[in-house]
Amino acid sequence: MEGAPAVSVPPPGAQHRPGTPEVPLAVGPASD
Repeated sequence: MEGAPAVSVPPPGAQHRPGTPEVPLAVGPASD
């Protein structure tokens, strides 16, 4: 499923938004 990896990498615009950076960061440790 190529959709899974794509979701793991959020767009640059999302990172600029407040509160959004916490989502991608949580995905990393949560996967561990």
